[in-house]
Amino acid sequence: MKRYADAMLSLSMLLLSACATPPPRPASAPQDWQPRMAWLQGCAHWQLSGKMGLHLQHQAGSLYIDWRDDGRHWDLQASGPLGEGAVHLYGDPHHAVLDRGAAGQQQADSAEDLLAQQMQLHAPISSLRLWLLGRPAHRPARVRLDASGRLRELQEQGYRVEYLQFSQQDGSDLPSRIRIHGPQLDMLLVIHHWTLPASCQA
Repeated sequence: MKRYADAMLSLSMLLLSACATPPPRPASAPQDWQPRMAWLQGCAHWQLSGKMGLHLQHQAGSLYIDWRDDGRHWDLQASGPLGEGAVHLYGDPHHAVLDRGAAGQQQADSAEDLLAQQMQLHAPISSLRLWLLGRPAHRPARVRLDASGRLRELQEQGYRVEYLQFSQQDGSDLPSRIRIHGPQLDMLLVIHHWTLPASCQA
């Protein structure tokens, strides 16, 4: 059970490996993209709660997550059904801690280093933090937009991220269903609730 919970946690935060699917075409209306990007860049503080469904080769599972982020410090708590396999991952750009309860804590200079050392996984945590909001993490990125200037599909660093649904939460239009593809896994993230500070709400 412990090995299964560890694997589910790792994969829930992390999307490993390159995606071989063709890149989406660039957005046809970049002028719609710029105002939304400017607004998202101002939303450094946020919190979300939701659920991740995972399919990995012959295994499948789900995790409940709570993620807090202030643009520098981040805090992710994840657990399986009924709280099984609860773990706590938190840090900043220079330090990360993985707390597995009775199994103890491990630390490293970054979340990427920590997960590579402890679980042999290469996970773009810093990118995922931005992907959740609907932002590319690096430039240039290949994006496809919908009619409202929101991300419909994103490809960068070998990952393909599909934004399946947006919803109004705290007065803001934010992703509520995101699918991330990789050669070894398929992950669906359903975000039940976003919390934004008043200064960031639309």
